[in-house]
Amino acid sequence: MLWYVLLPVLCIWGAKLKRNGFFRDNLDKEQCNAIKGISIYLVLTGHMLSYLTSCEQWDPYLIQNRLFSFIDGVFIGQLMVVMFMFYTGFGLMESLKKKGDNYIRTFPRNRILKVLLNFDVAVLAYLALSLVLRARVTAGKVVLALLGWESLGNSNWYICVILLCYVLFWLSFHPVMPWKRRETQLMVFAILIVALAIVLSITRSGKEWWWNKLMVVPFGVYVSMYREKLRAFTDRHYRTLTCCTFVLLGLHYTFFLALRFLKISWPSPYCGVAFNIRSLLFAMAVVLVTRKVKIGNPVLNWLGANLFPLYIYQRIPMWGFKAVFGADFVYNHVPLYSVMCIGATIAIAWLYRYFEIRKLPHWGQ
Repeated sequence: MLWYVLLPVLCIWGAKLKRNGFFRDNLDKEQCNAIKGISIYLVLTGHMLSYLTSCEQWDPYLIQNRLFSFIDGVFIGQLMVVMFMFYTGFGLMESLKKKGDNYIRTFPRNRILKVLLNFDVAVLAYLALSLVLRARVTAGKVVLALLGWESLGNSNWYICVILLCYVLFWLSFHPVMPWKRRETQLMVFAILIVALAIVLSITRSGKEWWWNKLMVVPFGVYVSMYREKLRAFTDRHYRTLTCCTFVLLGLHYTFFLALRFLKISWPSPYCGVAFNIRSLLFAMAVVLVTRKVKIGNPVLNWLGANLFPLYIYQRIPMWGFKAVFGADFVYNHVPLYSVMCIGATIAIAWLYRYFEIRKLPHWGQ
């Protein structure tokens, strides 16, 4: 619970309010890193909670445990990674605008392959831990894990989905394609993302988190493409847009909370579509709020700037410490376990600079 209490303190530290006018840099790198820092903080907290709830001693009926599960499962949940996906789409389009078509031509090597190889280094680390802990691993599972389709204890779905989005972005915006206008390319990209969501809803049945936030990626591309026009529009209609966004988001939460308390379950496809809508509203809310409130401090900025190693390697200490010290230790010494996991994850993220694959040779060299 302490980690959730610390989050508002982190958000307030260094925050600035713009009473008159708006911040013009709410989508610049520093502010984006701070927002991503909040998100990765929530991811770390949520994943540590999952190792705690998997202990046999965990009593879901205790008031504090109910509160943990309610906050993490209802109010936060998969919204933790929504801004990652929004900034992915936004960043892709910003890079394309600055670097031109050559960015797309070199995209498979400079972006897709580089991310995949850095991810695979982490997968090999999880494989080594699996072998040390004598976890059951097959050759087929290892191959699929290297592609992000399966997991060896690591968080895999996000990287797999992002890599698929990269491929679709590359296809949609490649200059050799018959559609040349940026608006058409964006439309093609959005259609391909919808198709990907449908495919994942079938192949990953019952795991709607694989696809229930995908529409945020083309939304990020859209915001980048029309950045100046949208900024001018929000300047003129800020109060109306903000009120409508938060009212719709509140109604969305209220509806699903009512379903939860009434114990009414929707089929997975409907829930996935509904969560895509919630994700879009949430991303809009964050963008609108940061027009008036600037969030940022050294801790959040560092967390956001080191998002990849923090996200990919976080489960190694969580899994390893639980396996070494046992579930009793995890459950009875939650603060110590949490500090150990956070400290080890930060250390790995700091060391990541020394083994990160930064550049790849050109084809044929």
